[in-house]
Amino acid sequence: MMKEKSSTICVEKKVSNEKSLLLKNLRLPALYYREDPTRIYHYNSLASHIIGYVDDNFNGIDGVENTYNDFLKGEDGIRLVERTAGGRMITVKEEETKPAAPGLNLQLTIDKNYKQFLKKNCTMV
Repeated sequence: MMKEKSSTICVEKKVSNEKSLLLKNLRLPALYYREDPTRIYHYNSLASHIIGYVDDNFNGIDGVENTYNDFLKGEDGIRLVERTAGGRMITVKEEETKPAAPGLNLQLTIDKNYKQFLKKNCTMV
């Protein structure tokens, strides 16, 4: 039994590219997908004081994330949709659609072996 009061239900979040392609290829009118960009921190909290973090809107708050936020963030897209009075989608105005533009990638040259060694063996005074 579904207890949601919303007209839409999220089936799964943060799926792999393979799963998202399967959903996109199904082309069922009852299913849709929404892209939800995320930052990937390959080594969890390693060097987190240098890298920084982002808030819920993906704005860089501290560290490199904050310094290079304008380059990393990208641009939101725009899609104009016509709906019925009941909220059902009628059509998408393709001529007024602007796809989202991804942000740039940034590669740091932090040696993870040295960083892990220092984290494990050195204490702050």
